[in-house]
Amino acid sequence: MSKQNKVAVNLQQDFTTSEQAQARHNIGAGGAADYTDLSLNTFEVDNIHFVKKSATTFQIKGDSTDFGSTVPLPSIAGDEGKVPVAYYRDGRGYFILEKYKDSRFPDSTSSNAGQTLVVNAQGQAEWVENTAIKWVTSSNTYAQVNDWYTKGYTILRNDAGIINMAYNKSDNIIYFAQLNDSTVTRYHVTISEDSGWYVAVSHSHYLLKGGACAVTNNEAHDVILSLNSFEYTAYSGDELVIDYMSYHAGSFFATLKYTGELFITGTRHNWSLGGSQAPVDSLVNINETVVLTRDTRTNLGDAFDLSAQELSRTDYRIDWDLIIRFRQGPMDGGQYMNWNQPVHVKISRTSGSSPIIIAGA
Repeated sequence: MSKQNKVAVNLQQDFTTSEQAQARHNIGAGGAADYTDLSLNTFEVDNIHFVKKSATTFQIKGDSTDFGSTVPLPSIAGDEGKVPVAYYRDGRGYFILEKYKDSRFPDSTSSNAGQTLVVNAQGQAEWVENTAIKWVTSSNTYAQVNDWYTKGYTILRNDAGIINMAYNKSDNIIYFAQLNDSTVTRYHVTISEDSGWYVAVSHSHYLLKGGACAVTNNEAHDVILSLNSFEYTAYSGDELVIDYMSYHAGSFFATLKYTGELFITGTRHNWSLGGSQAPVDSLVNINETVVLTRDTRTNLGDAFDLSAQELSRTDYRIDWDLIIRFRQGPMDGGQYMNWNQPVHVKISRTSGSSPIIIAGA
């Protein structure tokens, strides 16, 4: 039986795709849909199918051609801001609405507060401590400052317009070098775990290397003050060093690179709260000339010595407020140079169970 080219409704016929298209064309009936490919060629399709891939995703097919897929619709307020994220599991692909996350960037939690996202040497993004500036004051503890220092912060302190210029760390102590251009004054502000904050000061013409040394009943030798260092002095390398030595009694000594005289005026203030002993509050005037021999440690006199009582009492404090002048000599003919410009120095023996000697200005 030859192939029948007429459309019948009571039997199955085997028409080719082109014959089906021609038949539709003959009667003016188009296909179910058409599509245009990337080469701009348009084709008709007989059937459009929606194939369910997930609860909210359908694949769209025209005959055997994949037209694409639907994306999930937001169904609750919590979906706002989410985007379709593609998945391929168990042989099928689908979309789910999710918050967008770039896989190149690490997750963050509250532990990353204050940190900065950077790219490391391997080209990967990571969270690191922010090395921004931390401003501190005398109310900050050593533990706070040390923690910020360890994390890489630039730590600065501002006191009455004095801005830190540099700092370093040594033996669990943070040092701050401060400079005030208006008075040409150099500051060294130190914080330690045991002593907290303390300050030493110097002026432009005379370098004062302020410091602190423990007061003990054992042999000790610590430099607490240096004047006329070569950095500022008008002389060529002469330096006055005041140090502290204790051996069952306290004494101050001075060492100079040149023979000369030291003229010291000022006051010594002894005071205590009393405790189990009688209170002390006395002010003594100091007016002494001390002869110094080159490179020889010389006792600065009774005005500076610490008695056994002053060494033993934990509530006892001594403050020296001094004007110090130096003159070199004797020169030829037994003549001395003129007295140099006076330097104002303050030295204190602190109270407490572990007293220290502190030099300042």
